[in-house]
Amino acid sequence: MITYKYSIIQDIKMYRFDKTITDFLEKEDIWIVEFGIIKYLKFLYKYYTGGFYLPQVDTPFDITCYMMSRGAWGSYQPPDTIQICPLEMENLNMTMEELLQHEITHLLHEKDVQGMTHKKKEKFIDSHTH
Repeated sequence: MITYKYSIIQDIKMYRFDKTITDFLEKEDIWIVEFGIIKYLKFLYKYYTGGFYLPQVDTPFDITCYMMSRGAWGSYQPPDTIQICPLEMENLNMTMEELLQHEITHLLHEKDVQGMTHKKKEKFIDSHTH
């Protein structure tokens, strides 16, 4: 089962990785800050009003899927966490279900792809995603 959640802490981590929000506000151009806030508010509105399609897909174990306001289409953190940016989905040529299956496959095969380059890892994951 997938449980969808939103966490501002996870969102900030995804956007800035190891930087703090203070670094972001001090170093980024003000236009980028204002644009980011508009995008963030749009995301929150859609998330809390049910404006995003959040499918249930078969999973071999319980997974938490954090919805992100920015970042990659999808990412994962072993052992049981996925992050999805639904605002970016319109720029991707796969469905939400396909993206979730892709990220779940990453979780399932994390040990199998250790040491591979990113390109080889994605090729392996694509060949094991159904």
